Amino acid sequence: MKCQIRKSTNGQFFVRVVASNGAILAASETYAAKASAQNCANIIANGGTVEDWT
Repeated sequence: MKCQIRKSTNGQFFVRVVASNGAILAASETYAAKASAQNCANIIANGGTVEDWT
């Protein structure tokens, strides 16, 4: 599994989680700042915590 930081057509950034076989497992919301997308990728890659706010 790997995280990719991508640039969307509107110029914002998002994170994709990609399996070893190339399948896209998830995509994040878009972020105006690349640093925010990098933070998201770091949390995912380092097994960050998940909070359910429902």
